Amino acid sequence: MKLNKNLFVLLILFLSLFLIHSCVSTPVSSGIELISPENNSVNVPFNSILFSFKGTIGKTYDIIVKDSVTNAIVYTTSVKAESEVVQVPVPKGTFAPDKKYKWYVRLTNNDSKSSTQWVFYNKEKLSTNGIWVVT
Repeated sequence: MKLNKNLFVLLILFLSLFLIHSCVSTPVSSGIELISPENNSVNVPFNSILFSFKGTIGKTYDIIVKDSVTNAIVYTTSVKAESEVVQVPVPKGTFAPDKKYKWYVRLTNNDSKSSTQWVFYNKEKLSTNGIWVVT
């Protein structure tokens, strides 16, 4: 009877270790690699931003850009990868000057399959005789 009890304890210990390992193991890579704007880049023109990332041909991705302070979504769009490198131009007027934004890419509607999050800083507006110049 004591042998069965020891086997039972060993079995419980083994299962516990297995479950703990599966919970803390390294997550599987999403396969999404951000290219530009680069992390912590500064003076990014706020009216001519081109987002670029590497993905898998045929998959659909969401690009999500948030205000770094409020965490509010400023821009989001979905795009199907027609090549390994995906480039997405953003319409003029989407971003404000002199702001910090954070962005990432995910498989459409799937935050568990997303890239790392990068930040960028927009250029300031230039003033010439009180007239704002858009760059």
